[in-house]
Amino acid sequence: MLRERSPASPALAEATLPAPAAGAASSIDISVVLPVYNEAESLELLHAALADVLGEHGCSYEILFIDDGSRDRSFDVLTAIQARDPHVRVVRLRRNFGQTAALAAAFRSARGRLVIPMAADL
Repeated sequence: MLRERSPASPALAEATLPAPAAGAASSIDISVVLPVYNEAESLELLHAALADVLGEHGCSYEILFIDDGSRDRSFDVLTAIQARDPHVRVVRLRRNFGQTAALAAAFRSARGRLVIPMAADL
């Protein structure tokens, strides 16, 4: 589905990177969006697999992780991944709102022309 996106709702999420200006044209082809809840142990492996596959195709991309109020080290792991990989963005929800709300925040924050939702649990 191709459509213009509005900025993320400040009531739900605090983005660690600024969202593009409303109405700005996207130069990102693909956004892979992943709600995350207590997945600290598998995030490095998941990121490596996604980066390998997406990097092979020559498209511009972002990997957008939505931390849905995790109680483990998920957010710490995600911010470390984000610091190493400019393709990664992280949005942290203030508390656990559930997968539907996390996906809604992901779709609002995604900058790609094509958005691919995925589960973060391996």
